[in-house]
Amino acid sequence: MPEEPPRRGRPPRAEPAEPSGYRITAAQRRQLTLAMGFTNTRTLQALIDAAVNDYLHQLRESVPGFAAAVAAAETHVSGQPDNVTPLPRRR
Repeated sequence: MPEEPPRRGRPPRAEPAEPSGYRITAAQRRQLTLAMGFTNTRTLQALIDAAVNDYLHQLRESVPGFAAAVAAAETHVSGQPDNVTPLPRRR
């Protein structure tokens, strides 16, 4: 029996990878698309950003200790570099 040539690229996974990212149902997507017209947002990402901001504002106003925890976290990370490392400059 002839020997198979070696495979190129990554070896196959033993099991399928877990899906990543946020998944929504078709019904939720329809509602979000409809909500774009009521909120004057142009993209689904802009609508999601606005919804998250509103939700976090609601938490800061209504959940005891959340606003203080957010302030403490902001103080802790201030002065630390962002999660993006700048590339070194070329000569």
